[in-house]
Amino acid sequence: MIELLNTYQGHPSAVYDLRWLGYADFPEIDGDNPTNQTLIDQVFAYYQEALFYNPRALDFLRQLGIEDAELLKRLGIGFADRTLGKQLPLGRTKAGALIRGNLQRLGMFVGSGGEFFRGTLVFPNRNEHGEITEAYGERITPRLRPGTLYHLYWSVQSAGFYNVRALHQFQEIILCKNPLEALILLSAGYRNVVATLGLRGFGTEHLEALAGSRARSVTIAFDGTVKGDQTSRLVAQALSTCGVECSRLAFPAGMDLKGYVLEHGTEALRFLVSGAQPCAQTYEALREDGLC
Repeated sequence: MIELLNTYQGHPSAVYDLRWLGYADFPEIDGDNPTNQTLIDQVFAYYQEALFYNPRALDFLRQLGIEDAELLKRLGIGFADRTLGKQLPLGRTKAGALIRGNLQRLGMFVGSGGEFFRGTLVFPNRNEHGEITEAYGERITPRLRPGTLYHLYWSVQSAGFYNVRALHQFQEIILCKNPLEALILLSAGYRNVVATLGLRGFGTEHLEALAGSRARSVTIAFDGTVKGDQTSRLVAQALSTCGVECSRLAFPAGMDLKGYVLEHGTEALRFLVSGAQPCAQTYEALREDGLC
C-alpha cells in the first residue's frame, strides 16, 4: 500500500543540494557522453521522490489499482510536479545558465524554460547497461486546453521494451502500448508484461528482442480501435516470422486498457486475459487497411 500521503507537506526543496543536479564541473555533451547519464539519473530520481509527495498523482494511480509503493520505486516511476526548476539557480546566473542549458540540450527542459514532462507521471526506460535513455510521460489532468499532448515521449537512444526483464522470465508475454498500462497489469499480478512507448512504437529492436527471448506466445493488449486493430495485426504478422503465436485482448469498441479498468475494475482483468482471442494478419484485413 502507498502510505506516504499521510506525511504530505509539499515537496521539500531543502532536501536538494545544487551540486546534486550537476552544479560543479558539469560536463558538456559530446560524442563520448551522448546522454550525460549523471544528470539524467538525478532528474528522474527527483521525479520519483516527488511522486510520493503528491496526493493527486497517487490518487490517480489508486483509481487504476496501483498501490504497491515498492513496485513504483523499483521501476523508478515518478511525477513531474513542476518544482524541479525551483531547485536550480536562476537562469541569469552562471551556474543556473549552465545547468538549465544542459537540461535543455538533453530535452528535459523546453525552450521556454519549463520542464518537458511537467504535469505527467514519468516512466523511465533503461537500456541493457541500466542507463535511462528514454522515458514516457502521461498527464493526469483531464480536459486540458485543446492541443495539449497527454502522452509524451523523450529519447536519446532506444532502450527497447519497458520491463524487458519479463522476456527472460516467461514464455507467455502480454504486450501493452505504453508503460502505464503495463503498470496496471503488473499491479494486478501479471508479471509477464512488457510495453512499447506508444501504439506505433513497435520496431525492429522489439522484434529482435522477442525473437531472442524465451517468449513463445504474445497477447497483444492494444486499443479496441481501428488503429489498435491495424497495429495489432501488423505486430502479429511480424512475430509470426519468428514462430511466436499471437492473441489479443478483446476490449469493447473504442476502449483501451486504462479505460477498461476505470469502468470495470481490476478484478475484471482476469476475464479479459483468459478470454484473449487469436490474432493474425489476413489478406482481407490488408485490403481493408489499404495496404494491398
